[in-house]
Amino acid sequence: MLKLQTQKKGLILTIVIALVLSFNIYLSMGFDTSSVPHKGDKFELNDKDQPIVINSDHLEGDNKKNVVKFTGNVVAKRGELTIRSKSISVIYDKTNKKVMEIVAEGDVRINQGNKKARGEKAVFMNSQDKIILTGNPRVWEGDNIIKGEKITLFLAEDRGVVEGNKNTRVNATIHIEKDEGEKRH
Repeated sequence: MLKLQTQKKGLILTIVIALVLSFNIYLSMGFDTSSVPHKGDKFELNDKDQPIVINSDHLEGDNKKNVVKFTGNVVAKRGELTIRSKSISVIYDKTNKKVMEIVAEGDVRINQGNKKARGEKAVFMNSQDKIILTGNPRVWEGDNIIKGEKITLFLAEDRGVVEGNKNTRVNATIHIEKDEGEKRH
């Protein structure tokens, strides 16, 4: 029993770290990140020493299917980063104990300061180092917003792709701020 609890704690930590990485969305989409600490060209959260807290109504682990599922008002927090959804499923490789895929479903909401992402489903594919956000996905910072049918973030490549379809075109609303020295007439 103790071994299973320890393994679950390790998996929970890995899950939340992978979800935290998903906030590379703002770098990938070209938002201003001047207030966010950087290490080289990669996004780096400065909250690594802070604890990760996950709350849900229910947690179920299935070792035969290699899945851990949090359900019911799931809230994952670390520092200023908060991820909320109806459920989060973690699919892992039993032999090497690594996370293969994380799926957040149902009113997925990611917040960090004034940066936000929303959708009905977010899938993090660890081996491909990418996140796919679907179900009316949108990302925004302040008043700037990008929407589409599907948003794919390639974390290792520091890039993102927003796709539309015949019914849903890509939509970007960008508010250009005037320089402080520039006068309005």
